[in-house]
Amino acid sequence: MREASPWWQVDLLRPYPVSAVRVTTRGCCGQQPLQDLEIRVGNSSKELQRNPLCAWYPGTLEEGITKTFLCARTLIGQHVFLQLVGVEGSLSLCEVEIFSTDEFSNDRCAPVGVGQDVELVAFDRTCYEFNVGRGSSFEDARTQCR
Repeated sequence: MREASPWWQVDLLRPYPVSAVRVTTRGCCGQQPLQDLEIRVGNSSKELQRNPLCAWYPGTLEEGITKTFLCARTLIGQHVFLQLVGVEGSLSLCEVEIFSTDEFSNDRCAPVGVGQDVELVAFDRTCYEFNVGRGSSFEDARTQCR
């Protein structure tokens, strides 16, 4: 689908001080490369231009690369927007990571002896454990959680 100045947004659920945004582009499928990328962070969920500018990339990001954009200064906001400014086309992403000075590292969650099929994540200063093993049914997963 083609549109004028396509954009993507994530809601962080509460305001965080955002210091950097890492973008990984899709590495396949001949999608339109990202170009003239603008990253904004703020509290407006509807009018992205009202949010302060974190970073701008006046060029083209090719397929399958990862680039970290440092905000010119740390910005506090609940919403992070990525927009291809002045571009007619589509916005196709593989992964976007938001970095905050307010969270602690996942390394602080890692207990000794965690298996390879467990993923540990920190969010809102709380550690969460996800069992990402393969081959189980929904009932097996439900039993595991009880």
